[in-house]
Amino acid sequence: MRRITMSLLGLSLITIAGAGQARAGEAAAGTLEASQIREVVRGHIDEIRYCYNEGLARDPQAQGRIVLDFTIGSDGAVVRSAVASSDMADAQVPECMRKVAATWQFPQPEGGEVMVSYPFVLEPG
Repeated sequence: MRRITMSLLGLSLITIAGAGQARAGEAAAGTLEASQIREVVRGHIDEIRYCYNEGLARDPQAQGRIVLDFTIGSDGAVVRSAVASSDMADAQVPECMRKVAATWQFPQPEGGEVMVSYPFVLEPG
């Protein structure tokens, strides 16, 4: 499995792709271009915005950094989605994001599954 770390800062769609790295103790199996992952996440940014807007309705000052870990299966479907970390007081926002990420479809990776760690920095404004 290959681990790819990506970043989406705020909801202004500024993205910075990090280097893909195999997780310790695992061989890199699948490959998918960071740009392909970024494109799919951007295509679903309204779902992320929905989750955050729900949090803002509960707390207009809600903000924080949420890291989603998800595994893209050999067919391109997300086969596992988890909240790796969150510093938001409202636990419903990251859980909503985890659920929507679990429905995403990516291009088929070459060579097997790909693990992705994708941070989101959410700020009102």
